[in-house]
Amino acid sequence: MPYIICVPSIPRPYITNDSRIYMDCMKAFGWRCESRPFSDSYCKDIRAEEDRRYESERRDQQLERHWREELAKREMMPQDVVESAVRSAERPMTGPESTDSEDDGRSSTTEDSKKHGRHDSV
Repeated sequence: MPYIICVPSIPRPYITNDSRIYMDCMKAFGWRCESRPFSDSYCKDIRAEEDRRYESERRDQQLERHWREELAKREMMPQDVVESAVRSAERPMTGPESTDSEDDGRSSTTEDSKKHGRHDSV
């Protein structure tokens, strides 16, 4: 079954039959991905365009390179940062979260400005 994968900052989607790449891109990286039947017209159009441009094999290699680079980048990051990025990619964007501290009700930005204001001698 072909998988259509949209790599961020790449305008054209990639198509692959490799389920490892599909699962990592969808679940771990949070990239936009879809699974379609082989006979689907969109899959046929993507493959036909790649064939017309003589780039089928090259596009497979490019997708695998993007996948490996993303894996390497995420392995170098601390696990909690990776999990946080995946969670934020899975949930819809919302407004800025409140930074109010629970102790005294003041925002942390107010505390920071008071701290820095005390040390200004100019």
